[in-house]
Amino acid sequence: MRRPRLLHVLLPVLVLSAYALGGDWTQFRYDAHRGAASPEELPATLHLQWKRQLPEPLPAFRRR
Repeated sequence: MRRPRLLHVLLPVLVLSAYALGGDWTQFRYDAHRGAASPEELPATLHLQWKRQLPEPLPAFRRR
């Protein structure tokens, strides 16, 4: 009973993953020419999605 449920969940995920959106980089540096540039255009204005505040780094060694 467990295997058919897993198949019903896993199969759509695998099928839909073939349709990745937005300039999917399928290999290293985008294509066979290793151009590292996608034909996708960026929007005219970009906005910050997230930001992370990190603590002050600690020194690796004690000062003597």
